[in-house]
Amino acid sequence: MYRIDDPSASATLPVPEAALTEGYWTEGNPGSGILATLERASWFNMVQEELRAIPVAAGLTPSKTTYNQILTALKSMFSPIVGTARNLKASCLANATTIAFSADQVSVETALNGTPFVLPSFNKTLNLATTGAGGMDTGTATAGGWLAVYAIFNPQAAVFNGSISGTTLTASSVSSGALAVGQVVQGAAPGTAITALGTGTGGAGTYTVSVSQTLASASLTASAAALLGTMEAASAAPTIYGGVNMPSGYTASALLAVIPVSSTTGQLKGCLVNGRRISVPQLLTLQTSTTQSTFTSFSLTGAIPKAAVRVSGETQLVSTATSQIGMALACDGAQNLGYQNVSGSGGTAYTGDWAIDIMTIQTLYYTFSNTAGTPTMSLYISAYEI
Repeated sequence: MYRIDDPSASATLPVPEAALTEGYWTEGNPGSGILATLERASWFNMVQEELRAIPVAAGLTPSKTTYNQILTALKSMFSPIVGTARNLKASCLANATTIAFSADQVSVETALNGTPFVLPSFNKTLNLATTGAGGMDTGTATAGGWLAVYAIFNPQAAVFNGSISGTTLTASSVSSGALAVGQVVQGAAPGTAITALGTGTGGAGTYTVSVSQTLASASLTASAAALLGTMEAASAAPTIYGGVNMPSGYTASALLAVIPVSSTTGQLKGCLVNGRRISVPQLLTLQTSTTQSTFTSFSLTGAIPKAAVRVSGETQLVSTATSQIGMALACDGAQNLGYQNVSGSGGTAYTGDWAIDIMTIQTLYYTFSNTAGTPTMSLYISAYEI
């Protein structure tokens, strides 16, 4: 927000007059001897400086020709982080074709640092056998691949005139879109959702809503949220859906999880989503009898998605003779970042749990040592975070 730059403007902030009792603007009434409220420079300077302080605090350079700097600043400073979810949960059995996600709240945006929306009481199901909202963005889930699951949002699924009496919504007309079960009515009491069809089937008619209330006829909108699945491709699944098959009307999104697809096309492996952590059946990722004295890379392709930033599991160490045996993991091979180890002596078998950050996509580094007999190291993965 640019300060007033008229030639008559002061180059420095004038000292305001002494503060009097707070009040309100009035147009005045000459007939009653009531003067109109004076437009004092001190008041306009106060408003100007209060507003200007918002974009300045956000690090923006005040501009005379940019008209959304306050909005941009407020979004950057106070908008929830896209993809943030409270109590996000989902689970499925092996070979499932559907998975349901629930959360107290989910934050989505039209783009990174775009227009944010917070979706309350999120409870949606993804069906891999369909396409569009509630299904795949296109095609089918690729066998052995990774399915990125997005929350998507349509802020104006329907625009209509309507009223509410008790739990009955009466739509007198629908000017765009279509009303449907699961939509949230904007302009009604918070959390008002359409729970059942009455005489209406998308257009004019009656519908049952979740919150009892009295609302006079008004112009209203209905928003819709859903899940959308897409296969993780050559790069990590982005925070905002980046494909070209977003369902019509849906403008905001956020990545919720990346989950494994089974070897059968269109089916999921068993998994549990708990926030950003995904638990999967224990998977053998590395098994070797060759010792390594220096950190050596190994691939986690097939065990974790490209979007994974942390991984955890178990290591089993076995030797055919009593020995001192050990292995270590690191994020990289140069600085030994995140170093962790499993080791033992005086026996032939040891196990240990580990959890480590991912520095290079789908890659970790390990060493392996043994003092007697033939060793075997088996590294299993059971969970990852995105």
